[in-house]
Amino acid sequence: MEKNNYGQKSDTVNITGEDGKIEAYEIEDIEIHQIDPNDAPDFCNASICSAMIRKFNGEWRKATDVEINKIMEDTDLFCQKLEDAIY
Repeated sequence: MEKNNYGQKSDTVNITGEDGKIEAYEIEDIEIHQIDPNDAPDFCNASICSAMIRKFNGEWRKATDVEINKIMEDTDLFCQKLEDAIY
């Protein structure tokens, strides 16, 4: 985790753009929806519904659906955030 300009810890994720370039992004404020206790322990319906994202030299902005899908492909990060949301 890296520290952002506000002193909070941000997660990082690598996202491949349409041009094929891989770029590192900071992500914060990840919101997960469809957490159903009846679906425990798998929570297979849970997904990220929104997140804030930025390149390290840019401004914070809302992540696009494509970027959210890329964030969810980082299964370690997604499982960590899902666990944080549950507990």
